[in-house]
Amino acid sequence: MFGLPITSYKDASFNFDIPQTDRVNRASDFVEHKLSSLFLRANYDYMEKYLFTGIVRRDGSTRFGENKKWGVFPSFSLGWVLSKEAFWKENNVVNSLKLRGGYGVVGNDNIDDFKYRALVVGGYNYSVGPNGDITTGYICTTKVLSLRVRCQKEVKVN
Repeated sequence: MFGLPITSYKDASFNFDIPQTDRVNRASDFVEHKLSSLFLRANYDYMEKYLFTGIVRRDGSTRFGENKKWGVFPSFSLGWVLSKEAFWKENNVVNSLKLRGGYGVVGNDNIDDFKYRALVVGGYNYSVGPNGDITTGYICTTKVLSLRVRCQKEVKVN
């Protein structure tokens, strides 16, 4: 069974010397990270001179707190095509000139899973009873950020 000198799983032990090439190791915490996104984009062009682009992105992540599952990231840009204006004189040096500026909020969910939950961890020793016997205990972590854990946001202007 599994390359071990046994015939039943009841005889299995971690004390068998199994060659490294025959060892199979698998590990998983079974935590699935899920991300969902919605986009809305609008473009407007007036007389091929004045330009507008607006985008709204909405992201939902399993890494955010219970009451902050979704983050909203708006952005827009404005453009002006100077070379289409009446004051722009035809020349051989610059035949097209456009000014463009933008503002946007970007974000991500680059945080660890369950930052909005208290986790139970072991490995803390306690002295219990009149003889002072040592036993291993568990505690609830105190590094809980908040149920309002949400996406990291950053404003970009160009």
